[in-house]
Amino acid sequence: MHDPLVVAFTIRRPWPKRRHNPARSRWWPPLITVWHREPSGRDAGTVCGWRTHWRHPHHWHLQVHPTQTLKRWLWSRCAWCGGRFRWGTAPCSLDWNGPGPRWFRGEPMVLHGECDTERSKTKKPVP
Repeated sequence: MHDPLVVAFTIRRPWPKRRHNPARSRWWPPLITVWHREPSGRDAGTVCGWRTHWRHPHHWHLQVHPTQTLKRWLWSRCAWCGGRFRWGTAPCSLDWNGPGPRWFRGEPMVLHGECDTERSKTKKPVP
């Protein structure tokens, strides 16, 4: 089965983010991503068509990136060491179909990159 979600469009933030690479020193990351969800969980593009995603706002789901980052920074903890995540870092997940972050609750079964490497070396289960 395929995913019923497809990106309809993104709204980029108006100020650039600097990179360490001098050849590509500026980048405008997304502020909001608008996802289109096909009705009844059908494959993307089968019901509404590929060119009409923007015409169905009742099928849209908004992904606000700063809010996601804030929720992860405030509530999510590493399942291996129990430490917080730094601002803007993406954790390694052990739960592919997890519910994701909910308000005032962290994401279950997420790890720092370093903790995931340590877990792989020691072959110990996550507490």
